[in-house]
Amino acid sequence: MTRRSVSKSGARAGVTLLELILVMMLLGIIVGGGLGMFAALDLGRRQAVGLVKNVLRTAQNSAIASHAPARVRFDVAGGTLAGEALQVVGTWQFEERSLRGAFRLDGTATNHEFVPGYLGDAIAFSGRVGSYAEIAIEHDSAWNFAEGFAIECVVRRDPDGAGRLVQVGSIASILLNATGAVRTKFTTRVEQDGRPQRGGDVILDSAPGLVVADRWTPIRVEYDRQRFALFVDGFLVEEIEETAPVWQVDGPLLLSDNRRPYAGAIDDLSVSVMVAEEPVDLPDTVAFVSNTPPFVAFDAGGRLDRRQHPASFQLELAFEDGTSSKITLGTYGVVE
Repeated sequence: MTRRSVSKSGARAGVTLLELILVMMLLGIIVGGGLGMFAALDLGRRQAVGLVKNVLRTAQNSAIASHAPARVRFDVAGGTLAGEALQVVGTWQFEERSLRGAFRLDGTATNHEFVPGYLGDAIAFSGRVGSYAEIAIEHDSAWNFAEGFAIECVVRRDPDGAGRLVQVGSIASILLNATGAVRTKFTTRVEQDGRPQRGGDVILDSAPGLVVADRWTPIRVEYDRQRFALFVDGFLVEEIEETAPVWQVDGPLLLSDNRRPYAGAIDDLSVSVMVAEEPVDLPDTVAFVSNTPPFVAFDAGGRLDRRQHPASFQLELAFEDGTSSKITLGTYGVVE
């Protein structure tokens, strides 16, 4: 008698109805629980808080990296925010005894010489008419001073030396007089009959004796539409509150000039402008509360700017369901 063998794998070809019902019940429990967990996460809320934190942290990191002020502006009505920070648009080190600059911004000079500088080489002028350098920047779209700027250099004036150190078109300048005092100014932009017009000049004058002859002295001018500040030898010596935009660059960058030629040397020149990032939109279900400040400002070290924010504070986001979340900014700029 022949016996037919049956493999174990073919002993059962499917599942019973009871088993199928049990599997479906388990899947329903798992899927339902998962959806509940996602609902509890409230991704819209987390996304909004994360967006604001990221913009704030990016601005703070920029202030630390560039050692220059940065800020975040809030449009409460529009539900947007945007970071702003200084960005270098031109540098000249005068190495290789040339006027070759970064970003292909090279210059020409007359009646000048190259001398040992603060670091490497420097360019020097005689103080006579016709002793100056010129760099064409007026058609470079990156040179937009409207939202703020910074100019810094290191100078060594001759005994009794004076003159214009730096001139950006007709809108910003740094001048040194024979007493060792510094004058700096910029030209504002105003609105008249709905059209932009050239405004007045904002001027800072330092005390005499700050720039000593035959000694290298760092000078920095900084404007961020909150204050106009002058630093000499690393110290803040003069400042004034100002919020007006700056008039457009309308001419070349000059070192020394024909009308007020400078007698001395200049090294390590750098120019920066305030640049705004693309605005970031909050989700439609999220809004800034009405008392949100117009901006958060970080100083050159990444801390909260004490002039604008004397102590730590909180930003609040309001949600469609009536709840809210708060973001804390510590005095050292930490975002929590």
